[in-house]
Amino acid sequence: MYKYFIFIAFQIINFQLFSQAKESINKLVSVSYKNTKIETALADIEAKSDIRFSYNPEVLKNISTINYATNNQPIKEILLEILDGGVSFKTRGNYIILQKKKEEEKDFLVMGYISNEITNERIYNASIYEPKTLTSTLSN
Repeated sequence: MYKYFIFIAFQIINFQLFSQAKESINKLVSVSYKNTKIETALADIEAKSDIRFSYNPEVLKNISTINYATNNQPIKEILLEILDGGVSFKTRGNYIILQKKKEEEKDFLVMGYISNEITNERIYNASIYEPKTLTSTLSN
């Protein structure tokens, strides 16, 4: 019975934290920025809400100043507008974590022959490995 009570209490707390995070990012705020540093804008949003931003300053190095104004918009929409396309965000409780957006992996094609350097004989079934995407194949 005690374990059941602990489980239910944990689920209620977890649900409350999740709901609070959704409410925080959807809170309506009004902002006006003219030639404002992005760090200053984020501090302003923090002051107008109950959220806190967490980020490595390197993530924002490509965003110098912003010009943006809006009335009664959700924080999520404001962030989508003011953050450069290279920055993504996720919520954890009352924190919004800013991260560098991961690069999309592109398909590529490798063509050519693999041969013995001394005899110039072609080598079949040679293992080809691309370390960035951890892709490997065999030559034919």
